Amino acid sequence: MKRQRKSTIAFSVVWILGLLAIPAWGQSGPDMGRPNISVEFDNELVTLAKGYEEAFKRLPAGPKFAIVKTPEGPVYLDDSIRELEAAGGVVILRMQKGVVHAMNAGDVVRITNENPNSKR
Repeated sequence: MKRQRKSTIAFSVVWILGLLAIPAWGQSGPDMGRPNISVEFDNELVTLAKGYEEAFKRLPAGPKFAIVKTPEGPVYLDDSIRELEAAGGVVILRMQKGVVHAMNAGDVVRITNENPNSKR
């Protein structure tokens, strides 16, 4: 009789543990019914690059030029810009003659339609 009693207790313990494990098992795994939330913040250079891209699209038709920072001071790039693209905190300038400049958005001083070679 003792033997039967121990097996009954063991069965009851296993049964209770099994019941307790069901809710935990249902909540485990990759899809727990809760949405995955990711928050990404743009840093100031990313925001600046996107701003230059938007401003470039809104400039009137015609040649557009860039003024950039150099160790010697701000200078105009030699050619007019055909296309401007933001990639993270980098501004990619595709020039009319085929040259491509990729630079830190913080090094761009201004994008303008003012021609540096025109006489006033």
